[in-house]
Amino acid sequence: MKYFWGLLSSITFGLIPLFSLPILNGGFMEAPSILFWRFLIGAIMILIIALCMGKRLVYRIKDLWHIFLFGLLYALTAIGLFYAYRYIESGICTTMNFTYPIFVCLLMMIFYKEKLTIKVFVSLILSLIGVGLLNWSTGKVEAMGLWFVFLSVICYAVYIILLNKLQVRHIHTFILTAYVLFISSLVVLVLAFLTPQGLQPIQNMNVFWNIIGLVVVATIISNISLVLSAQQAGSTNTAILGAAEPLTAVLVGVIYFHESINFHAILGIILIVGSVCLVIWQPKSKVTSNISSFSQKETFSKSL
Repeated sequence: MKYFWGLLSSITFGLIPLFSLPILNGGFMEAPSILFWRFLIGAIMILIIALCMGKRLVYRIKDLWHIFLFGLLYALTAIGLFYAYRYIESGICTTMNFTYPIFVCLLMMIFYKEKLTIKVFVSLILSLIGVGLLNWSTGKVEAMGLWFVFLSVICYAVYIILLNKLQVRHIHTFILTAYVLFISSLVVLVLAFLTPQGLQPIQNMNVFWNIIGLVVVATIISNISLVLSAQQAGSTNTAILGAAEPLTAVLVGVIYFHESINFHAILGIILIVGSVCLVIWQPKSKVTSNISSFSQKETFSKSL
């Protein structure tokens, strides 16, 4: 049962394209508006859950800066992923986004003097080959999409590192999640007003139910099951079980959205998932500590 929660968290996060792409492709709403409603409704729902659990809302004033920084990074992570969907097929895009542990390792080496190990070097090479194979596949992969994926992955890697380094463990996970989601909603609200469409309302019941699915399935259920998995199975096992995330997204893309997939894409996905698992299986170190902290304090189901 303890591994069930990790799989549930990964699978529900991998279902993000299932709820978001019908809204994007149907022209009902642009990415900033989708993210605004997702973040705002998610923040309200998680806050209600936290209040029902008797958790306190007020923390130190100096925590507000940290929460704002987390919210900004998380919003940029989600923005990068959602805009990448325009240029890269959803399954391939989510698989590329799954390379964040590699970037956590690289940033730890650059800024915290973590030593480059053979496993990290091999995993980096495998992930680069995997991305190259995905780019070589017949699926849609455009250069602009790669830049948006890079933005998403970098912001998420920084978010994970700072979540560990800025000492916010005294804030309950649900409260921190609600605060970060609320700040993220404000960030994407500003972005929405900078676009010609502005903030777009929820136009019909089809859009409404997709937004609710995005919030409940890919945000709340994913976060709660993530916490349960970290508590029962351990953070490392939780991160390894995260490999179900890109696989779910690929299956959704192929089965539901009829996206193309060939041998190059399958091999690329295998190499990327394998490279990430190789990093996660490292002996305990600063790198593993930061990746593990993600499993324990991640906010917003992962985004996106």
